Formats: sequence, structure tokens, C-alpha cells
Amino acid sequence: MFFLLLLCLICCHTPEEAQEFLEQKEEFESSWWESDLFGVCLLVNPEDSTIVFNNENGTELFPYEFESPNIYHVESYSAKVFPNEHCYDIVVGLMQETICECSF
Repeated sequence: MFFLLLLCLICCHTPEEAQEFLEQKEEFESSWWESDLFGVCLLVNPEDSTIVFNNENGTELFPYEFESPNIYHVESYSAKVFPNEHCYDIVVGLMQETICECSF
């Protein structure tokens, strides 16, 4: 956590921007998000660096690597994450989707 904050302080313009980035990352990583495009609810679990995909067929876990400020690398894909009001925009290659909290 300290390394992430230090890295953001170097890359961000102000301490307020660094704090805002950290809060957005923590919010994104602590909630379930619904992807209509892939038909799953997903959770980014920073404790073991896995993304949990939950759908009608069950649950799958995929390891990820995080790259500051907002990129998650999963298998051969890289997903950029941007806050969008109470949701997040996810960009993977040329595809974009807005994901919001999952309603199980």
C-alpha cells in the first residue's frame, strides 16, 4: 500500500489527486461489479491478486497484475479502469463497457 501511494505521489500532480486515486482504487477493489458484456459479476480481490468471475455456471478465479495508475493485466488482456460517477468504465482493447454494482 505504501509503495502504491509513493508511486502515485510521484506520478500525480498533487497529494489530493494521489489520495483520490487511492480511494477510487480501494472502492473498485472492494465491490462486486456487473458486466453485461460478459454476463458476469466480478470482484477484484487485492489480498491474493485474483479477479473473481461469478455467473450462472459458477465461479472462476483469474490472477492479475496491477499497473499504476489504473491497469489490470489478466492473462493476455489489459483492462484500463476509469471512474464514471457511481460506476466504472472498463476499456479492454477496442471494447469499452460501463460496469456498475452487481445486483445478485
